[in-house]
Amino acid sequence: MLQQMMQMAQGGTPEQWEQLEAPAMRQFGQLQGSMASRFSGMGSGGRHSSGFQNSMSGAGADLAERLQSNRLGLQNQATSQLMQLYENLMGQDMQKTGLVKKQKPWWQDFLTGLGGVGAEAAGNFGTMGMGKWAGLF
Repeated sequence: MLQQMMQMAQGGTPEQWEQLEAPAMRQFGQLQGSMASRFSGMGSGGRHSSGFQNSMSGAGADLAERLQSNRLGLQNQATSQLMQLYENLMGQDMQKTGLVKKQKPWWQDFLTGLGGVGAEAAGNFGTMGMGKWAGLF
């Protein structure tokens, strides 16, 4: 289970995607059949018409978009679950271990951007305990 989750977080394997996408592919095959039947009922050239071709290509594009969206959602979900599992097992916040970069407060970036004076002020503000007092750290 853990290995499958790790594989999914890294993009999955073709076998995993084939298994997960099989129901959607069966449904798409049924849709193609019903569209072909509908256009066949329009006369001898119905299945050779641009309307049929456009309907089929539109349905294919829609399927591809939905499958890609589902893949990305599953990858993100697997990554989040792995991070939560790590935090639960290790009893540590991912940001504290350095595995996920902790964001600096906006004001530190601002003061650093002011140059040496701003960076020095930010450092002094934090080391004097003023940041904790002001609720900024």
